[in-house]
This record gives sequence, structure tokens and C-alpha cells, in this order.
Amino acid sequence: MEHMRIGIVGLGLIGGSLGRAATRAGHTVYAYDIDPLSLKKGELMGAFEHVLTDDNAKQLDTLLIALYPNDTVDALERWSRVMRAGACVIDCCGEKRRIVDRMKELSRAFPHINYVGAHPMAGREFSGVERSTVNLFDGASVLVTPVDNTIAVLAQVKEMFMSLGFGEVVVTTPDTHDYMIAYTSQLAHVVSGAYVKNPAAEHCLGFSAGSFRDMTRVARLNAAMWSQLMLDNGDYLTQAIDTLTAELDKYRRAISERDKEGLIELLEEGNQRKLRLESERNKRIAKRRSGGA
Repeated sequence: MEHMRIGIVGLGLIGGSLGRAATRAGHTVYAYDIDPLSLKKGELMGAFEHVLTDDNAKQLDTLLIALYPNDTVDALERWSRVMRAGACVIDCCGEKRRIVDRMKELSRAFPHINYVGAHPMAGREFSGVERSTVNLFDGASVLVTPVDNTIAVLAQVKEMFMSLGFGEVVVTTPDTHDYMIAYTSQLAHVVSGAYVKNPAAEHCLGFSAGSFRDMTRVARLNAAMWSQLMLDNGDYLTQAIDTLTAELDKYRRAISERDKEGLIELLEEGNQRKLRLESERNKRIAKRRSGGA
């Protein structure tokens, strides 16, 4: 890909990792964070070359906003006022309906800017630029929700993300994004957080071969950020919780009623579903690696 001038607003785990990946790819990176210490850390870690200002923002090809949802809404308008015609403004939030709605409003006020919603599907249980890595997104997918974009703009966005190490760009709608993320991401954090609150967790050392660690890994999170994401996506998340609760009740009834055959059926249903999903995933990865669509 040809050299790009990329701006990043928000030097946390995601913003810092995006900056480091973009620097590795040979792009010129500009960054801004409200916290001077995060900027200093990011500079020392090679996450950017120049501090982003209103003046040099006019030179950018792409601006990536990696902030909490509420802060993203504010930043979209603030930085749109200084972007050049033809530039792309891309958010990296874990929710899309509210963000894309705001982008649509702004596109009427700033029709010279290309707005695109995006969600990098990678992360860690840690936060902060000091936890960023240059290879966080290598092989990962990024979800893209267009905002009345042309094919040429989407092709440019895809090429940019692929240059940062992403393995796949998945184009979807804001509604589908929020529905799926409620299940694949937000529900997992809810379940992990609830699971670790069992009193037995205090005495688990030596009693787990890995299942406990796997189940509780994503209970470690940034509560301020995740609460925003969960509340904004509350309709789909509560639906996912209700579905899980109904499934758990089936297991509870089978166990309390000593229904061996019913329990075997439930366990085998889960086993077969997991095997099928893993098979489909492996086929998709193999197809992608072989150059298939």
C-alpha cells in the first residue's frame, strides 16, 4: 500500500496498538491524547511521530478515533472541523448504531469528509498505551459499517486496515454489528464477571486445570468503558442474557431432576455445536489463506 498520513485520537490499548502497527507499515502517524503522560509513553513506544494538532490534521488521509463511546461522539465533530476534503474519519468503538447515526448527521454538515464506522476485533484484558503491542491486530478481523461510502473509499479503508496487519475486513450494518457483538463480546464479559463471583473462587488454587482461568479471563476489564458499551447496546445484550438464562435453566432442571438422558442430550448438543463452529472457522481461515474470497 502507498504511504499514508494517519491520525489517531486516543492513545489507549487500541489507539496505541494502531499507531505502532501503522508506524511498522511505514505510514506517518500523528496522535493526540488528553493525557500528556499517555502521549509521552506512546512516543517512547513508537506509536506515533508527531503530536496531532488542528494545523497538521489538515494533512491527514485518515483519522482514527479510539475513545470511549461518549467521547467518540464529541471527538467526531471536534476533529471534523479541521479535516481536509476527501479525508476519512473512522471510529473504532465497540458499538455502531449510535456512532453511525451521529456520523450520518455530521456528513450533512461536513459533506467533504468520508465517515466510516469500524471495530477492530482484537484486544487484551489490560488497558493503557503501555499495554499496546505492535502485533495486536495481526490476522484479526475488523468490522466495517459504511456511511454512504463509495466503493473506492471502502477499498481504500480496507487496504489501510490490511496494511496494519488485519487478516480480514468484514463489511456489515450497524444493527447486525450490535446484535452480534452483544453475544460474541459483551455477553462473554457479563458471564465471566458473574461466574467469578461464586464464593468458591476464593479457594480455586490447585483445583483448576485451566477452565477457571479461561472462564474468568475477561472478567478483568475497564468497567467505565464496558458499562457505556453495555448500556448503549442494552436491548440486544439483555436479549442475549435472557437466551443464556433460558439455556442454563434447562441444565438446572435436568440436573435437579436427575434426568441423565436429558443432560446427556444437552451436553452433546453443546459439544456438536462447538465442533461444527470450529470446523466452519477452520475452513474459512484456510480459504482466506489460500486467497479465496
